[in-house]
Amino acid sequence: MARNLWRRVDRYDPDHATARIGALLPRWFEAAFTPARRPFPALPLFEYLLAGLTALADWVGSDGNRFPFISQLDETYMAKANERAGAALAAFGLDTGRQRAMRVAPATFPEVSGRTIPNPQQRLVSETSLEAAS
Repeated sequence: MARNLWRRVDRYDPDHATARIGALLPRWFEAAFTPARRPFPALPLFEYLLAGLTALADWVGSDGNRFPFISQLDETYMAKANERAGAALAAFGLDTGRQRAMRVAPATFPEVSGRTIPNPQQRLVSETSLEAAS
């Protein structure tokens, strides 16, 4: 049944399209296809970090103004997407390169948020151990 939805429509062949995109993935995401030097940490902290980065990437990448739909596969798109993502993150105040270059001590709440003090919920989060959910 689902295979009936995955069929050629006019000139668009989903099997051909996925094969072309699949062939680009090792070039676009080279590190994902390179054997890891060591396994990922089996810690809730790492899981939270990965989930947060995934949510951020989804949110930024879903902005149709910054990432307009393109109907034809562009083999150079990943370079363009990386550039647009960097500009988007910088516009949101998440220029990590600049922040890392300036960092000599752990970031403070005002530096990260632009606000003087955290609200009550933010304070509770800061007091909660990242291991609490395990």
